[in-house]
Amino acid sequence: PVLKLRSWRVRKEGHIGQIILHSPEKLNAIDLTMLHELMIVLEACNRDEEVRVVVLGGEGRSFCAGADLQSLQAAGDQAPVLGREMARVAGEVALKIRQLNKPVIASLKGAVAGAGFNLALVSDFRIAADSCKFIQAFINIGLIPDTGGMFLLCRMMGTGKATELAMTGHPISAQEAVAMGLLTSVVALDDLESQTMQFAEKLADSPGQALRRIKSLVNQTEYSGF
Repeated sequence: PVLKLRSWRVRKEGHIGQIILHSPEKLNAIDLTMLHELMIVLEACNRDEEVRVVVLGGEGRSFCAGADLQSLQAAGDQAPVLGREMARVAGEVALKIRQLNKPVIASLKGAVAGAGFNLALVSDFRIAADSCKFIQAFINIGLIPDTGGMFLLCRMMGTGKATELAMTGHPISAQEAVAMGLLTSVVALDDLESQTMQFAEKLADSPGQALRRIKSLVNQTEYSGF
């Protein structure tokens, strides 16, 4: 069955819950409504005992190009207030992904930028197409990383390189990202969906209680204070 929200498509295939960003005309850039919807969908997947693994993906050419700047510009004088609220809810989404009692796989292609980059980082696994480009784009619009970005980058790649990516906004390729330890694997774009689902099915066949406890231990070890 498929549940279509304004900007997300949600389907369940066996024991795998797929959450797909569906705003391809703007490279799946995220606005406040999309963040609120994602919180609802994540909680629904968490409660569904049939769902053992969650896959996050993006429709069209890209996973997520970051925040929807057009929605901020349209807010006029209220843009700063809207921006702060988006950052707050994005933080709640990141925390919800860590609190999910099942593994989350980010299936990545095209642009993986800003908040989209950090949604991928907060997931348990990241499988990327070899044509992916990753960028902490916040500095380019005078902002600081949200969605837990600095916390995640510092733990995953060390303070020096995390500072470089955040302060320069330098894009990195999928090959560079996997060499830095940011990705689980890199695959051909044509194989991305099949490889992601194959990995998800392998996890879904694993003992669910053990997976939950491992994720809990990872959270206690690496995400204390997140």
